[in-house]
Amino acid sequence: GHRPPRALRTLTGHRESVGAVAFSPDGRTLASGGDDRTVRLWNVAGSVRAHPAVRMLKGHEQPVRTVAFSPDGERVASGGDDETVRLWDVADPAHARAWGQPLTGHTGSVSSVAFAPDGSTLASAGFDLTARLWTLDADEAAAGVCARSRGVLTPAEWRVRLPQVPYEAPCGGG
Repeated sequence: GHRPPRALRTLTGHRESVGAVAFSPDGRTLASGGDDRTVRLWNVAGSVRAHPAVRMLKGHEQPVRTVAFSPDGERVASGGDDETVRLWDVADPAHARAWGQPLTGHTGSVSSVAFAPDGSTLASAGFDLTARLWTLDADEAAAGVCARSRGVLTPAEWRVRLPQVPYEAPCGGG
């Protein structure tokens, strides 16, 4: 009486090999990452018939090697051969989009990403023989920048570090 497992559904759409998959915490969405440099979100709830990807997320410049959902299911982290970790807002998968800027610092392919159970920290590991911890709490990140810069971040430095954000005097400066 043992029956071999069979595929419930085949998800197609990536143009090159797929090397990473992760389910959302509620099991309704699947994220996949591939050599085509995309992360795709799939609605896997309900019917067993194949569905096209709900959303294709572009931003990686090289193959995607790893994907993970945050514990609340509202973010996906991805890492790849472009040595970056990217975060995606997937609270509404049909309107998913990049969340913040790419996290840089690895000097080799990013092979693994994982969220802390409370979602406030992201870990990444790479072929550069490092594991990195990233705070996702904006107040904690700002406090760290203020501590390291002694509260001084000039408008010129701001433009270099945060070109997409209008200048605001940081660290309680005026």
